[in-house]
Amino acid sequence: MLSKEELSRYGTATMTNVFLDRVFQECLTYDGEMDYKTYLDFVLALENRKEPAALQYIFKLLDIENKGYLNVFSLNYFFRAIQELMKIHGQDPVSFQDVKVTFSFNLHNTS
Repeated sequence: MLSKEELSRYGTATMTNVFLDRVFQECLTYDGEMDYKTYLDFVLALENRKEPAALQYIFKLLDIENKGYLNVFSLNYFFRAIQELMKIHGQDPVSFQDVKVTFSFNLHNTS
């Protein structure tokens, strides 16, 4: 069994508390701990992000309002935590507006 604190050390240990909270909200846990199967699902999704099943898994985590799409509120919710992490590590935080414009530009140019 794996606690949220233990999972926070996965990989480069740069997952935000907001993201980890969401993982434990959406994934099957037992008394707040993740079993091995749930951990494997998590790792496989993160390690194979281009695969449809992985994208579905990650999308489910990001879709905090369960609307079936990501809106500015959902993206900003996670982005604020990333900005805080950047500040803690002495980096200049990127503005959400800049990311939103870049994201929008990339969406329009891939269709």
